[in-house]
Amino acid sequence: MIITEEKVLKALEALAEQDQLMLLVQIVEKWSEKKPQTSKIAFLQAQSFRKLCLLEHAWQRLRMVDETPEKKALQVEILLQRGWVSQAQKMVIMLQSMDPTYSKIETFHKQIRAGVNPPSQSQAQEIIRRNDAQELFRLAEQCMCFGKSQVGQKILMHLLQREALEAQQEKSVHVPNPYIQRLLWAHKGDFTSSISLNGLLNQVSYPDDGDGVYEPTVSLTELTSSTATPASPSSHSPFASLFKGEQTQVSIEELSAEVTTAFIFAD
Repeated sequence: MIITEEKVLKALEALAEQDQLMLLVQIVEKWSEKKPQTSKIAFLQAQSFRKLCLLEHAWQRLRMVDETPEKKALQVEILLQRGWVSQAQKMVIMLQSMDPTYSKIETFHKQIRAGVNPPSQSQAQEIIRRNDAQELFRLAEQCMCFGKSQVGQKILMHLLQREALEAQQEKSVHVPNPYIQRLLWAHKGDFTSSISLNGLLNQVSYPDDGDGVYEPTVSLTELTSSTATPASPSSHSPFASLFKGEQTQVSIEELSAEVTTAFIFAD
């Protein structure tokens, strides 16, 4: 069966719309084993890498993308997410020269004026002490964006372990948070799949058909919700074996020690 670039691009655009980042990245990697990435495909993967807090991967992938206002806007988003405000400001100026009416320019200016600052060491320690799931999740994302991926992963593992313990105490079925899982999957750095390209494409659901497999995702506001009903995981999901051999509990004390070392920014 011949798989065309048009079919792959259609699948990637559907996945990007559905926020199914893991499957999108896997399809691009599988396609790239036989075909060079085009500008459109590279752009979609760069977008996914940014959302997964893989900012260096996203920036490198953008080197393969044609110069457009959309590329410049994504570069601004990456720089802001990284906390490099001055570089982002220069990139916004370049974006304005390309397209003065681009829709996100005013939003970028507001973000630049507000500044992007990582938490100080004392702030990070206080977040760990409060042990609030929302705050911990945000701190983990910041660690991953600011070059402290290992610390971010430990925070996310702590959240998953806490979820499992709470479910055990309540005698309920534990369904691991899929949004946390996909971040952990991404930061392990292996984007390959043992499934064929055709098999991966068969997992894609399109807006005009009512069935197929959707990668479960949750919004940040649903992070601690016990009422949300996750979608059934795919039989091909790598999540099931993702954490084998990693059952060591991550304690609050360990996290506190980690952030003390990682967040050395001045108070």
